[in-house]
Amino acid sequence: MKNLVGLWVNLSRAYEIALLGKFSIKIVFDKEYIQGFDDYESIKSFYKDVLFCKDGDMTVRIHKPDYTQNRINYETLEDILVRVNSAKGNSLPTDFKSDACNTLLKTATERLGFSYSKKEKVIEIAKIIAQLDNSKLIDVQHVAEAIQYNYEEDTFCVAEDKTISFGYGITITKSEINREDVNNAINYLKSLL
Repeated sequence: MKNLVGLWVNLSRAYEIALLGKFSIKIVFDKEYIQGFDDYESIKSFYKDVLFCKDGDMTVRIHKPDYTQNRINYETLEDILVRVNSAKGNSLPTDFKSDACNTLLKTATERLGFSYSKKEKVIEIAKIIAQLDNSKLIDVQHVAEAIQYNYEEDTFCVAEDKTISFGYGITITKSEINREDVNNAINYLKSLL
């Protein structure tokens, strides 16, 4: 079980950020990743001290692990905790390093349709990422990484409530299939063609 950290690299980084910044995490995955709901239960029991919920501050897309790749360097939770505890001594930056940060944030806000609160959440997360890097200022790569934790594609499964989401608030719960929701999802997907 300790090798899960090596298999979900993007999740271990999100866990580190969430732990330091006291953020919650929403886990999503592609509907073709059938094992996703079961793997989510393993993830929740493995990662500790972070809240996993359906409307988390950070969204992390998990993928089916590629067991054909030989990974030599695995991290443990202890490795991550050492970095987080070390970063607690770093100052929390409040200013952008350059105008490029504002430009990237503005572009992402417009193209991805971020609300004001989502834009503010990106800034909060970018601050924590900069703190982890022991940076005195928030740099472009910190903003870019924070954006990825707030971007959601149109169709995905939400692990916590076992639903499939089809953009614009259309969801289908795996346990109770509602005919109207299915028709709305079909019509939405047809509109994308």
